[in-house]
Amino acid sequence: DVAATGLDIQSIDWIIQYDPPCETIDYIHRIGRTARKGLTGSSIIFLLPSEINYISLLSTYSIYLKAYSLSNLFLQLSDYIAASKKFKNNDEMASIILQRKLENTVYSNKYLLLASQQAYRSFIRAYATHTNDTKKIFNIQSLHLGHVAKTFGLVESPTHTSINTQEDVIGKIMNGDYSDAKLLEIELNNNSALKDESDKDKKSLTKQEKREIRNQKYSLSSRLKQKKVLTSKSG
Repeated sequence: DVAATGLDIQSIDWIIQYDPPCETIDYIHRIGRTARKGLTGSSIIFLLPSEINYISLLSTYSIYLKAYSLSNLFLQLSDYIAASKKFKNNDEMASIILQRKLENTVYSNKYLLLASQQAYRSFIRAYATHTNDTKKIFNIQSLHLGHVAKTFGLVESPTHTSINTQEDVIGKIMNGDYSDAKLLEIELNNNSALKDESDKDKKSLTKQEKREIRNQKYSLSSRLKQKKVLTSKSG
């Protein structure tokens, strides 16, 4: 919303709003980032059935929206999801398969899972801050929290989801703290404790065990160097 009021970015064709803004005037600012200087542009917004009165509210600002059928959208999507074609209700199956892929992706990475939980928490907090002109439309009591959790790729009920309220996981992801190179560096540092073993501990190791430790260190070091090279080249 801050960027929407002060930035003139060239060649923006679409404005996609997954979440409606807390203030109606911000909707106008957001869509104003496209169709600038005599050019054309488009925008799309996602609304829940309980939020449908937002369309009427926008019409008071001379903004008129055209509704799209979600079923038709999933029907088009099914063209790109081959497995859904096996069923008669392929539009519904396309949505189910897509949801499962989203959940599998989130749960395959613990940092992505933590970020998803943090995003869910942020969404609930933001939803409760709508201004008076939209508070009746965006009523937090009308939300199905289990369905909201699904939109963030969470399969567990939010009441049973463990969330670390202290850690800004999303911020760390944006800063690259969880990049492959960074994690390898942490792993290598943890394994560097092997260098500080006492002479007694070293003597107790067999030649084979010592060889395996050296190979492990070399493997970690090589992977870390390779990641650093790839990172510098991509930059």
